[in-house]
Amino acid sequence: MILHKKSKSRDVWQRIFYERMTEPLHLNLLSVFVGLFGTFRQKVACDLVLRHCHAFALLKAADQAKAHGLSGLSVIEFGVAAGAGLMNLTFLAKKVSSLTGLDIQVYGFDTGKGMPPHRDYRDHPDFYRGGDFPADLSARRTALPANGHLIVGELAVTVP
Repeated sequence: MILHKKSKSRDVWQRIFYERMTEPLHLNLLSVFVGLFGTFRQKVACDLVLRHCHAFALLKAADQAKAHGLSGLSVIEFGVAAGAGLMNLTFLAKKVSSLTGLDIQVYGFDTGKGMPPHRDYRDHPDFYRGGDFPADLSARRTALPANGHLIVGELAVTVP
């Protein structure tokens, strides 16, 4: 459903055009073949999954956890905002979990108030302002699958 909505967006097709069509033709043909017939691991290697940076890091962490004999893995996102990243992480965690056999739980931390006020130039006041990215966290919490958890509150209080 979400993918169907996103496929109607002009921005999505423009991004696909810039990311894929500017690559050499043989790589695009290979990516079509991998997209249709490849495994999840191959799709991650070819950047054919949504938010491939999440997928690559999650798969790499799961492989390392498995190599060290761990049975589970916790993934944390600080700053949930609208929740698209957290939802994507829970979806990817299910895929990686079925691939590696690890129990992967995803935790999102947010206050719901948006960005805090900036303290100095390192907070990029030219890009972000206090209050940017507020979220309706109660709606996000009900939409999360079983492997996703939303923890609401100030980080100094909730993280420990």
